[in-house]
Amino acid sequence: MMKCEEAKAFVHVWESEAERIDRTAAEGFVQHLNACVSCNREFRSLLPLIMRDAGISANTDPISKDFVDSVMNAISTGQRERARHFGISPVLALAAAAIFVIGISFGFYFGARNSTIQKVTFMLYAPKAQSVQLAGDFTSWNPDEFRLKKIDGSGIWEIQIPLRKGRIYVYNFIIDGNQWIADPNATSVIDDGFGGLSSLLRL
Repeated sequence: MMKCEEAKAFVHVWESEAERIDRTAAEGFVQHLNACVSCNREFRSLLPLIMRDAGISANTDPISKDFVDSVMNAISTGQRERARHFGISPVLALAAAAIFVIGISFGFYFGARNSTIQKVTFMLYAPKAQSVQLAGDFTSWNPDEFRLKKIDGSGIWEIQIPLRKGRIYVYNFIIDGNQWIADPNATSVIDDGFGGLSSLLRL
């Protein structure tokens, strides 16, 4: 059975050179996450990408359902239903897209740093939005923890929060309380389990 140190080393290799990982090592990593609560919490959001790179079918992934369930359980019932509807509704998807095709989209940029914590500013161009919230694995998918502020007259919403370095974070913006979207400026995205996408941030 893979140990925690080996699991972390595996993730490091994957982050550096994804093509170097093989199916056997990836399966060992999945088995370790099934048995280790700490590593599961830290790395489970990476599993779809790791398994894709290892050539393992998502249908055989014993963790992917747990990942989706954990996200769903962290979101209240009403918010969960709205997230599902947004993820699968073409009408809502088109409405969200219409917000962002006007002008330039802004993502995040890095602020002040120290040895372990980095301040990250999340930015979104959404001039027609009445509210914008931020939810992710760093908030247990609670959209009420971080509310972005609108910069007067610019159509830009922003918030700055401290995050620990050396991790990969998964997050979404929520428009007007019910439209869950990926960051238009994110360099990487992942399936959110609801038929939509979530953004990845690597510090």
